[in-house]
Amino acid sequence: MSVKPLSKLSYLTAALRPRFFGFFQGHAALKQDELDAIHHLVEKDADSVLERKFEDNFARLTGGEAVSFAACRMAFYAVLQALGIGKGDEVLLTGFTCSVMPNAVWRTGATPRYADISADTLGTDPAAVARKITNKTRAIVLQHTFGLPCDVEAIAKIAQTTGIPLIEDCALTVGSSMNGQPVGSWGEAAIFSTDHSKPLNTITGGLLVTQNRSLVNRVREIQTAALSLPVEQRRRLWKRLLLERRNLSPGNYGRGRLAIKAVGGLRKVRQRFNKREEFTLLEGDFKPRIKPDSYPYPARMPVFLAQVGLSQLAQWQETAAHRRSVLARLFEIASPELKKHFPAAYRDAKYDVVPLRLAYSHPRAHEIEQRMRKYVDTDYIWFREPIVCATAGPASFGYVTGDCPVAEHIGQNIINWPCDVPEKDVPALLKLFSECHRNL
Repeated sequence: MSVKPLSKLSYLTAALRPRFFGFFQGHAALKQDELDAIHHLVEKDADSVLERKFEDNFARLTGGEAVSFAACRMAFYAVLQALGIGKGDEVLLTGFTCSVMPNAVWRTGATPRYADISADTLGTDPAAVARKITNKTRAIVLQHTFGLPCDVEAIAKIAQTTGIPLIEDCALTVGSSMNGQPVGSWGEAAIFSTDHSKPLNTITGGLLVTQNRSLVNRVREIQTAALSLPVEQRRRLWKRLLLERRNLSPGNYGRGRLAIKAVGGLRKVRQRFNKREEFTLLEGDFKPRIKPDSYPYPARMPVFLAQVGLSQLAQWQETAAHRRSVLARLFEIASPELKKHFPAAYRDAKYDVVPLRLAYSHPRAHEIEQRMRKYVDTDYIWFREPIVCATAGPASFGYVTGDCPVAEHIGQNIINWPCDVPEKDVPALLKLFSECHRNL
């Protein structure tokens, strides 16, 4: 499905509407005294006490121990290094992934390979994993997508039988479980993202979580040796936090997206004169095999963002309950015909889902999206391609068309709806959801 991105005029029109829904929420809950405390830490290079407090609080969601970095991809790279993966090895990724994942594999010298997804979970398919394992496979990375656990139990059995380490990619899923066991606790290790589009939002950041003490110690050594992000970049991240806090809510989301586009335009002008790229959100890893010199890799998580993470974790139980409630209400108003297109995992009692988004593939997705576009930031529907955020296309990251046919097919007709919406705006979201599916 070819979709034209929203124009600046579209966002300007959206700014005039009472509500425009998106997939980012801008920390409106942070009070001024909390912001002042966070701002005080922006130029602080490192604080192991604050980092460990954030890590320990996060690890309570899954058990085990956590180690934080400036991005989830850096935590992934660190665990690959700690496992001794390098040149001549292969790492099995999922056919719905971000370009930063194969880039992390390449940085170790290893080669990324791709396993297909299951239509039932939108996550890694156990049968595809079994087919793609070779004598060079040194790690299996499964993905839990949009809050839906994949069939992690079956994949864990494959890993156990083959002796290949299993890494859970939980960048899009926090708090969900299968048969009562939380995602992130099934494999050798798990990685979690706290990027601004993820379940917990610290603008950028990520963690490794594992119950393997030896592995924790090796990753901790990598973290200790890592540098901090440059102070200028941390200042830009602080400004981005303020920009999103002021603007990214349904009441002024269109205005916020215009402001973010304007900031991006100014950055391009500066880059043209300075001849040096600026990557506020570590976007350099969207290019294949590129090692940008504007930030260290891996880098330590900025301590002011660890403080933001602590604030997010303090509200997590309420956040998770609210997202479950929004998903339940969307399900309640969906017609029986529409529900046939929802992944089966949403209805499977063995899964407890804390949703990031409601996602499904629909044969009339293009028509649904055209109806959504006036009221939803459809530019940020994921995963239209097997590898998203690939500025030069999936092939530039070693993906061959046909590698993951289910992912390719679903991506052509995929629809996402936000579940992280303030309670006061949920009735409007439900009304819009009904209208966009009427008479289909």
